[in-house]
Amino acid sequence: MGIGDWGLGTGEDEGDEGDEGDEGDEGDEGDEGDEGAEGDEGDEGAEGDEGDKEKLPTPNYPLPITHYPLPITHYSFPMPNAPCPMPNSYN
Repeated sequence: MGIGDWGLGTGEDEGDEGDEGDEGDEGDEGDEGDEGAEGDEGDEGAEGDEGDKEKLPTPNYPLPITHYPLPITHYSFPMPNAPCPMPNSYN
């Protein structure tokens, strides 16, 4: 599932969902040729895609990050020495 699946894309994603409705038009082509004109009404199948939208949230704002990766506690390279060592004033 990509970011575009959540409605954060450029709007082309909505067109992709309309393409799924076009697949329903292909089923109409299997009928008689006169009913192929009714296949244009298959664009109403885009309304059927609204049912799919109910399954996935489509916010128009960036989704908050709720899970962060684990902090890095062990590095694969040695860390440099501290630039300002503690003074030895405890003598």
